[in-house]
Amino acid sequence: MQVRLKPIHGAYTDLTLCEGEFLLGRDAECDYNVEHVTVSRRHCKLTVAEHEVHVCDLESLNGTRINNRRIAACTPLRDGEFLAIGDVIWDVSISEHTIQSGLSVLDDEDEASSEVDSADLSGLAVPFEAAHAALDSGIIPTEFIKA
Repeated sequence: MQVRLKPIHGAYTDLTLCEGEFLLGRDAECDYNVEHVTVSRRHCKLTVAEHEVHVCDLESLNGTRINNRRIAACTPLRDGEFLAIGDVIWDVSISEHTIQSGLSVLDDEDEASSEVDSADLSGLAVPFEAAHAALDSGIIPTEFIKA
């Protein structure tokens, strides 16, 4: 199984997660370092298993939301949903196709280009309503930054 997180706004980097557990937050020890004032040091954990994906909020101050609904417990994450940690929002794509274990950043051809320990996602904050407006307009950011 493969999960692709596509940021809605900001310095665009598509992230791909294959089977495993991944911490997101501001702390340098997180698998994905998300530098934003609304993101806690250890904000949430994503678990990608063979046939399911779960997101768990780690008692963050500003919460973790799926489709603008704050979650309190580990919650299944589904294809086409929006994942928000603080004010940072991603469009979620889930497929059974797996490119490799671990984390990667995708290049223009959607191929895995490199393994990364963390990715700088600073500047991705956007109000949830603006994210929906961008999707409704059909204009989705397509720039990619290689780590």
